[in-house]
Amino acid sequence: REHTDASISARLEVPGEMFELAMAAKMDGRGVVGSTSDILGFIRGKAQEAAQRVADGEGEQRVSVVLGTESGMISSIVDGVQGHLRDAGAAGEEVEVDIVFPVASEAVTAVDGGLGVVPGVPAGEGCSTAGGCATCPYMKMNDLDALVALAERVAENPEDDAVLRAHRPRQLAAEVAAQGAEPIMHMRSFMNEGQLPDALVADVHNRTLAEADLKESLQAWASGI
Repeated sequence: REHTDASISARLEVPGEMFELAMAAKMDGRGVVGSTSDILGFIRGKAQEAAQRVADGEGEQRVSVVLGTESGMISSIVDGVQGHLRDAGAAGEEVEVDIVFPVASEAVTAVDGGLGVVPGVPAGEGCSTAGGCATCPYMKMNDLDALVALAERVAENPEDDAVLRAHRPRQLAAEVAAQGAEPIMHMRSFMNEGQLPDALVADVHNRTLAEADLKESLQAWASGI
């Protein structure tokens, strides 16, 4: 209600309500749903349009975008937009870009002294359509040092490492693994080409996998767990 003139952007994994809003905005040409780079490209495009209006003599311009993503990604997006405006020269100086980060009150934790922080939903239970996906506790568990340490540990002797053995991926039936990888490959193709891949469109129109075949495949996979 407070940002009715704003464009709406969201990553694919955001909670349902935010996803629906962004998809509706996308259909109207004022939103985007995709990766962080897709969101950055969309905001850059809006900023460029505003800079062109400045160059055409329309005066100062303001662009407002609701950003539906995890808070850790905000800095990279803001830096990218600021750099783009600097590259636009004098026209870019007359463009104001407001990036609105929507956070429900349930996602803000009050601490002593009246300071409000945004840790995610109460108890840090990940995404919530009620509290918002302010800060993902699971994303914060991964950093470069941890990745390097894990790679070194795997390279040494993983078969003798009880901790690594406990986290060894389950072996999936080939058909189940293939079905799981298929949407990921379609998503990669969409991100690279900017349009739905022909194979996905054909699959939607001509899907031939019977429900019984899918059930049989899943049962085969489950029996191997």
